[in-house]
Amino acid sequence: VSWNLNTLGDFVILRSNGQPVYNFCVTVDDATMHISHVI
Repeated sequence: VSWNLNTLGDFVILRSNGQPVYNFCVTVDDATMHISHVI
């Protein structure tokens, strides 16, 4: 899978209260657990 990164803008990884958003947390968790494929 490839993606043109020029089409993406900045995205939010922290809520206004300083807590990470779910999408960021789950990605870090998957990397920590060495998960490479999600179906």
